[in-house]
Amino acid sequence: MNVSDIIKRHVAENPDKTAIIFEDRRISYAELNRLINSAAEGVIKMGFKKGDVLSIFLPSLPELIIGYLGTARAGVTVNQVNAMLQKTEVAYILNDCNTKGVLVDEKRLPIIEEVGPEVKSLTDVIVLEAQEKYPSFRTMLAEGRGEFDAPGTKGSDLCHLMYTSGTTGWPKGVMATHLNIYHNSTHFGKVHFKREDTLMVATPIFHCWGLINGTLGTLSQGGTVITVERFYPEKAIDNIERLKPTAFQGVPPMYNLLLKQPDLEKRDISSVVFCLSAATKMPENLIRQV
Repeated sequence: MNVSDIIKRHVAENPDKTAIIFEDRRISYAELNRLINSAAEGVIKMGFKKGDVLSIFLPSLPELIIGYLGTARAGVTVNQVNAMLQKTEVAYILNDCNTKGVLVDEKRLPIIEEVGPEVKSLTDVIVLEAQEKYPSFRTMLAEGRGEFDAPGTKGSDLCHLMYTSGTTGWPKGVMATHLNIYHNSTHFGKVHFKREDTLMVATPIFHCWGLINGTLGTLSQGGTVITVERFYPEKAIDNIERLKPTAFQGVPPMYNLLLKQPDLEKRDISSVVFCLSAATKMPENLIRQV
């Protein structure tokens, strides 16, 4: 069992269907599978092996999804790092999980370069865009064969380490197996999503709620995911009108901001028939307004 297998049936049955929408970019199920294979191949070629940890320190981009599923398909453990964290927390997490490598974007690269000497286990840095000093993830995806002989994982194998917020002390690494993530995403998906659904994931996908429940839950059912790098209420309304999602995933403060948009009554948001909320309690009056 491997968590990346959740898309395989849809790759076979509906390869040309859009799996991910990000701004003006659309990625089909066939293309997503190819990119995941290329990521897995690239990770193995860099010397990562089963039991190693690769940290992903990215904002909510399609490359986070591809990096997560590609690393998992390679049998390597993912450490998903909150993209909002600063150097003290990042250094602690990378040390605590004994990471071997980090996939990072240009904006967060200075943090990794600063804390790198403190992380003795860190040997590899992969940067999103092409540059001289580090290997490029986009180049890895472009040059990959798109085929990969997976080494084989069991449901009991460690899939990812996600760290708690650390409100009562230092963050704690939560260990989740392939079976944990597979069951969480597929069973949540069966309850909430259909193949015909398009879900706008307005919450960060470097958290479980956005990544496992929303993104992987939708992909497990053959639906379409709209990935949002950062939530802005006015842009969210524009994208609802333009992209016509059938469902919206957020947290209570997001719904508060959406409801306060001055021209909301004039906007066509009728495509959204179902809303999901988590992370904190949703007051009854807010539920009724939504």
